[in-house]
Amino acid sequence: MGVTTLDVVRANTFVAEKLGQDVLATKVTVIGGHAGTTILPLLSQVPGGAFSDDDIAALTHRIQFGGDEVYRVTFREYVRKLVREGFWVEFFPEGGRSRSGKMLPPKLGMLSIILDAIRSGTTQDVKLVPIYVGYEQVIEERSYIAELSGAEKEREGITGLLKTTKVLWSRYGRLYVSFGEPLSVRDALDDSGVADLPSDHPDFQEWVRRMGYRVLDGIQQEALVTPSAVTSMALLMSVKRGVHREELIRRIGFILALTSSKKAPLSKTLEHAMKLHRQPIVEASEQLDEEGLSRLPLALGQTGPVAEARGMAAVDAVDEVLHRYIEGKHLTSHDFGNAIVYTVVPERRIHLDYYKNNIVHLVSPEAILATAYFGASRHGAPDDGTLRTAAYFLSVTFKYEFVYNPDGTFDELFDSILDSYFEAGILLRRVDPHDASVDRIVLADTAVARETMALLHEVLQPWLESYWLLTTGIRELIPETTDSMSVKDFIRETQKMAQHRYQVGDVRCTEAASSINFKHAIGAIESLGYIVQRQEGRDRLLMRAPRGENDVDPIPALAERLRTFFSH
Repeated sequence: MGVTTLDVVRANTFVAEKLGQDVLATKVTVIGGHAGTTILPLLSQVPGGAFSDDDIAALTHRIQFGGDEVYRVTFREYVRKLVREGFWVEFFPEGGRSRSGKMLPPKLGMLSIILDAIRSGTTQDVKLVPIYVGYEQVIEERSYIAELSGAEKEREGITGLLKTTKVLWSRYGRLYVSFGEPLSVRDALDDSGVADLPSDHPDFQEWVRRMGYRVLDGIQQEALVTPSAVTSMALLMSVKRGVHREELIRRIGFILALTSSKKAPLSKTLEHAMKLHRQPIVEASEQLDEEGLSRLPLALGQTGPVAEARGMAAVDAVDEVLHRYIEGKHLTSHDFGNAIVYTVVPERRIHLDYYKNNIVHLVSPEAILATAYFGASRHGAPDDGTLRTAAYFLSVTFKYEFVYNPDGTFDELFDSILDSYFEAGILLRRVDPHDASVDRIVLADTAVARETMALLHEVLQPWLESYWLLTTGIRELIPETTDSMSVKDFIRETQKMAQHRYQVGDVRCTEAASSINFKHAIGAIESLGYIVQRQEGRDRLLMRAPRGENDVDPIPALAERLRTFFSH
């Protein structure tokens, strides 16, 4: 009748567990098919069963749909065996390869098994080694972009790779692998104070989450700055349609100076270029010293001599990337004789977005503060508290987009970044003319300050638009608390709506319609309690969260608040 051995094993295992007896002595007759509700365990015939109606309903459901549960138990024991016997175990803390080019929030299942193995005495210690794997050009770029644009994920495999003979004859640049500092689970556990807590205790689960982010932060620290990444970021930072070549090169130099100040490792290509042209960079730095100007990257933005020197040092590597983007029809070049202007093809921005995201973590704190200032200053210069509140809102809203060191606090990071803006002279403290006890934070009245803030704000613009589009989609597609829609259909319809909104000018970034961004936005808005997801068969349904008769719909207010951070 189609009953499988696994159906019988599940039935025997779960019934034995319920009765508290040896599974080998338990025999349950199972009839029917081999999928879901077609599986029928004859629980009334189990010797010594005497199950209540509720017991029968619960056990039947567990046996019918408990395949994942059996798999989890088996997998956990297998991993423990590997750990106990000292095997190396490789796993992706994000749950798989990132389609967006940046780190994703950690999936904690595998990590939980390993951490629990230490607590149970399976082994004395495990070292978690963060490993960064990066590409100058991703072979699967086209399929990744198709997925982000709404296409179904293609099955990966060597057969599919070999079918594409062009791949075997193409050059894809360098592959980078680097290893971070190993993390001792034993040391972290001894310092945590949660070693004796049960696995389902909130404090232990929070510790597991923090360990996951520590591993991701370790990987992030090893991420290399590549020519593709800096070129893509510089091109996508443009508020205008195009960018002059000279300005692009200086902007790349500014990004390199900013990432260098954070001690981010460079790819071999860029490292060699900086060494080869070290003298002009040193002379530019000395020029700043002689003129009494700050060496801080934010101080002179893309107009400073150091930015120009670093940009010119990287120009050969950058030209290779520009050539590749032009050949791939991601970019157009317009030669006007005395000037060259580069314009990103709107529909191809998402291709560049992947590479930009490789290094977006290096500038995201500055971008969040710049964006917070744009929003907080709409009605006048903000005080510290207003700016801090705006930055906190953005940090919480985009918590699934960026990975931070979990050992630091929001206030510590905010104060550090704000101080860097003050030191660079981009932001200034001024006494409120109406209240001498209040300091206002004002933008310096210089072209450099305005330009630098605009560039850094532009880094965050795609996510602002994504989350605004998502909230707009909720309003239009799920208007009432009684309405629901499958997540898959909702994302597809919201992507269609995004095309419409782009054409009428409500949004500027076509990459804002990324399915990954929408999925993260759904998670973030669900965590606010505004929407809920529910599994129904094979579909995951999205619906409004219940609210009282007199409660105000929070979605329009969220959409409006996101809109306040858009470029002025």
